[in-house]
Amino acid sequence: MRIMIIGGTSGIGLALAKHYLSLGQEVAICGRNLQRLDRRVVERYPNISLYQLDIVDKNALAAAIDDFSDIGLDLLIVSAGFYCNTLHIQKNPMAALQMLQTNVGGMNHAFELAAAKMLPRRSGQLVAIASIAGLLHDYPGASLYSATKRMVIALCDTYRQALTPCSIAVTTIVPGYIDTAKLRELNNGD
Repeated sequence: MRIMIIGGTSGIGLALAKHYLSLGQEVAICGRNLQRLDRRVVERYPNISLYQLDIVDKNALAAAIDDFSDIGLDLLIVSAGFYCNTLHIQKNPMAALQMLQTNVGGMNHAFELAAAKMLPRRSGQLVAIASIAGLLHDYPGASLYSATKRMVIALCDTYRQALTPCSIAVTTIVPGYIDTAKLRELNNGD
């Protein structure tokens, strides 16, 4: 199986990459900063491909998907995401735009590009990592993040309706809080 994970250098994306690599699957890990990736992972698995890109850059995303899917793409997982709270947005209003571009626009571009590769074969699966925050309409201090994750859930539902007749599955994963360095950083170590 050929699997591409966008946002695979840490967190859930990296855990999924390690799982599929350990099963012998061909895995492409995409991320903004590949230096975050433990070199031992790269050295351990000959079945790994790496692409440094920002999901917001549709041209770089298209080039990576074209390159990796030259002999097929079975599974695309979008784990890339951006989070900041309301206080951060007040200090840096561009952060709001970055969150929209990454969480909504980037995911939509990735699904669109991958679906175009899967449609001729009439097989494949698209997966997006949303968040429990997407189920909350009032998320104090992080309402914009919550709204972007609601959009991820809605976009997945839209792609599911469009692609199910073509035998392409669409899965939305809605995790709760996960003990990551980023979450601890955002919550003063808690």
